Amino acid sequence: MQLNQLQIFISVAEYLNFTEAANRLFVTQSSVSQQIAQLEKEIGAALFIRNKRTVQLTSVGTVFLKEAKEIVQKAEKAIEKAQKAQQGYIGKLRIGFLAAPMRDLLPNFIRSFTQKYPEIEIELFHFDLGTLNEKIVKNELDVIFSVLIAIEHHIGIDSKVISSVPNCVFMSKEHPLAKKSNITIKDLENESFILREHNEAPQWFDHTIMLCSKNGFIPKKITQTRRIESTLIFVEAGLGIAIFPEYIQSYATPNLVIRKIEKEDDIKVVVCHNKINRNPALQLFYDELESLALI
Repeated sequence: MQLNQLQIFISVAEYLNFTEAANRLFVTQSSVSQQIAQLEKEIGAALFIRNKRTVQLTSVGTVFLKEAKEIVQKAEKAIEKAQKAQQGYIGKLRIGFLAAPMRDLLPNFIRSFTQKYPEIEIELFHFDLGTLNEKIVKNELDVIFSVLIAIEHHIGIDSKVISSVPNCVFMSKEHPLAKKSNITIKDLENESFILREHNEAPQWFDHTIMLCSKNGFIPKKITQTRRIESTLIFVEAGLGIAIFPEYIQSYATPNLVIRKIEKEDDIKVVVCHNKINRNPALQLFYDELESLALI
């Protein structure tokens, strides 16, 4: 039994006319008759009572019509879903993100996206820079929100800039530099630096050292901590200064002073995916970012 046979049977049952059914289906009347005969042979019972003037469903045909319609409807729905999946309208997106730069943007974007594409399941993963970098390179996430310094050297990753934020120095309110409104990296030459451990945030550790070295010095004293929160506690205690993007101010207390570092390039917040990723929902994801003027 084939799907087209069921469709022919349904058409004949609806019009109760072989010629009309053939015309509607753009096939010959003899083809319709042959398909109905094959169905009746396979079922082992007549589906129609027909003579030269009329065509009527048998009791068997009436029962079979209900089932045939359900089968065809399910088949059509399956085809529709497959086509929508191919176009990305049904599926799943695995999204990784950094919390601080995405705190304000991500919830509103996800809400807008899921309202527009309710059949795309969103999985959100909050990771640090190193883990995000590793997972997007391995194509274990479909897309990530990160910073360019973490991913710019990987040629297999496509990145689009969402925003730019300045490098800032974080210091205690009692620090002598807290009274200055304009600060350069060179002003920090004799300061103690509080950095997250290299194995916890290698990209940011290296970025901080690079900022210093290109301005002619290497920090004389470095204290390493595991987390951003503990780094800022050390800074607030007056044990040193820290360099972070401006968005880290969301972690800061009123006892910290934050100053933009002059004459340094901003940190680029980016959305990235691996070029080998073939998830069709990705295009819809980027289309929505573009429609909201985020890229």
